[in-house]
Amino acid sequence: MTERRRAIVVIGTGAFSRALCRALAGLTLPPGTEVHVVGRTPGAAVAVCEAAHAAWPEPGAPAFYPVDLPLSPDIDVRWLLRAVRPHTVVVCASLQSPAEFRASDSGWARLVRTAGFAVTLPLQAALAAPIATACADADPPVTMVNACFPDAVNPTLRARGLPVLCGLGNVGSLAEAVYTGLGVTDPGRVKLFAHHAHLHEPADPELEARCWLDDEPYPDVGGLLRPVRTGSRTAVNDAGATVSAEVVRTLADGGRWIGHLPGPLGLPGGFPVQLEGTALTLRLPPGPSLDAHLSWTHRVAVLDGADVGVDGTVRFAPQATVALREHLPDLPATLMPQELPEICRRLLDLRHRLR
Repeated sequence: MTERRRAIVVIGTGAFSRALCRALAGLTLPPGTEVHVVGRTPGAAVAVCEAAHAAWPEPGAPAFYPVDLPLSPDIDVRWLLRAVRPHTVVVCASLQSPAEFRASDSGWARLVRTAGFAVTLPLQAALAAPIATACADADPPVTMVNACFPDAVNPTLRARGLPVLCGLGNVGSLAEAVYTGLGVTDPGRVKLFAHHAHLHEPADPELEARCWLDDEPYPDVGGLLRPVRTGSRTAVNDAGATVSAEVVRTLADGGRWIGHLPGPLGLPGGFPVQLEGTALTLRLPPGPSLDAHLSWTHRVAVLDGADVGVDGTVRFAPQATVALREHLPDLPATLMPQELPEICRRLLDLRHRLR
């Protein structure tokens, strides 16, 4: 068995990755911690590392090192894991940036806005799957967390037998707004259940996020979430990245953290959790069972365009199926996890045509 170094690998150089690295630079991590940032284009990882160093230049801050590596569906990070020997890999890169749908009016952007963000699930999972395989095969195995649509991607990974501890962002960002709105400084008092779809207000109040304060249901969750929903996406990213950095620090130093994470243990949606080192447990309120929470989550997920079962089965919502079949008439309404790579290739071709 090869001894681990005090190293973290962050794959991706987009807005979330940049914010995460800046946040990591400001935390007290174990002495000698290295953060290796992987970028798909020359110079991108260098820019992230330089920004992190500039934000926190004090002695004792973690050292950031850039790595250039093409990020494609056949990505191979095994050599990097052997060279760096990290304890944690954070996946912040996919084949589809969410930012495109806020900035573009191409045919592809219009399709996704009509069908729902979850139709990009095969593109979101395309890099996470081979990276998870490499983490499982490493000696010793490496903990992987996934920040790319973890509410839906993580269940598909778990169903394929691939390890993913949890996700980052989404419910974590929403929970920060809840703490602020309630004036709560102890996250353990709050138990929030929220899906990626809850970044926007649902039309049906029955599908609004659910919250317990001191184990009592809180009635106006939508009011607490209004500031984050009407704020800038940059603010959402920054809030999620700050929380995520604390999660990564806990994985690094073996400490204890209480909060909220998406896709924990490969479950669909976002849950209240407790993390001790790499041991992750759910914090459920009294009353509804886990199955009851999952049943509600499946209903909410349809707002995003697809529901992912705990077995990884992907079921496109009616509006998503209709929109996609205008371009891919034979696309099935239900996908098994192992079918995602082929659908990814077809969606990439479709995106190229519609852009």
